[in-house]
Amino acid sequence: MSQKLRVNIVGIGPGNPDLLTGEARQAIASSNILIGDKRMLAAFADSSKTVYDTIKTAAIAEIAAQAQPDKDVLAVLVSGDVGFFSLAKTISGKLPDCECVRYCGISSLVYFSSKLQLSWDDAKIVSMHGRTQNLVAAVARNKKVFSLTGGENSPQKLCAQLCEHGLGQVQVYVGENLSYPEEKITSGTAEEISALDFPSLSVMMILNEDAQSFTSTVHGLADDLFQRSKVPMTKQEVRSVSMSKLQPKATDIIYDIGAGTGSCSIELALLASRGKVWAFERNPVAVELLGKNKALF
Repeated sequence: MSQKLRVNIVGIGPGNPDLLTGEARQAIASSNILIGDKRMLAAFADSSKTVYDTIKTAAIAEIAAQAQPDKDVLAVLVSGDVGFFSLAKTISGKLPDCECVRYCGISSLVYFSSKLQLSWDDAKIVSMHGRTQNLVAAVARNKKVFSLTGGENSPQKLCAQLCEHGLGQVQVYVGENLSYPEEKITSGTAEEISALDFPSLSVMMILNEDAQSFTSTVHGLADDLFQRSKVPMTKQEVRSVSMSKLQPKATDIIYDIGAGTGSCSIELALLASRGKVWAFERNPVAVELLGKNKALF
């Protein structure tokens, strides 16, 4: 059996070398090829190592294919922890002929929580960095939410969305350049944060003391929770039986044809929290009302 190339996937934490674990430091030292972005490589590269400035999976796979298993050991540097919204999962799956070994690091969640003197075991975790997740719903229903930000989803834009849904007074902490000399932590209400500028790659901890959950183990939300008009609405008792019969799973994709006020669509969306619900309605009055109920929940 041919020897497999050793690939060390190393979580370097927030970026400051002082926060690297001893085991991760040894893994980097034993590797003669280092791969990562320029910021990561700056602290760990030396003249004895071959360095590649890239985090593209295809490029990493090409480098690994050209390496010599009997001579080379690769270290792929990834930010934070290898198990927390990390490139590590993607890399491992694209290097089938390699022996991939992961080395944990300090995640931004752990580091930021320690700076805020807060526990994080009760936090709802959301990533708005390259992902589509419902931060507004998470904040409305959880007293503590940690969120990664990135790209168009900057802290100020996300806080503006919170304000649009009546959550402008929640307490927000924004961390930027964590662990570096220029580290900065800003606190304020969502309304205050929405008026400031932050790097898109920041993190947020959001505290909402008035958080409340609409979900329960019993189907059938009370009718008076919904905005209503002359548009027909499926009543609580019918919805309750319907949900029990449908037994939607959290990851289901569901179509509600003739959604009316949206009472069924909304209740299904609460149950299929990691799936999607498409509400179809052609009555303009109902469509407007459906939108209001969607925002309400």
